[in-house]
Amino acid sequence: MASGGKADDTRCHDITMPNPKRRHSKTRTAKRRTHDALTAAATSLCPQCHEPKAPHRICPHCGYYAGRQVRAVDEE
Repeated sequence: MASGGKADDTRCHDITMPNPKRRHSKTRTAKRRTHDALTAAATSLCPQCHEPKAPHRICPHCGYYAGRQVRAVDEE
């Protein structure tokens, strides 16, 4: 397309993504990252066997939940 069509225009120019004009300061970067911290998984003690377990889950050690045995667990 010698008449200056769009096909020639896209080949002649580099197509780049927009980039920031200025560098973000350390303070601005730190403010953005304040909510990125991970929290430890919550644990509670099983009332039956007193082993740590996740709240609102069946105890993996004894199989109890809400005061009754829900799942059979192999005794070792």
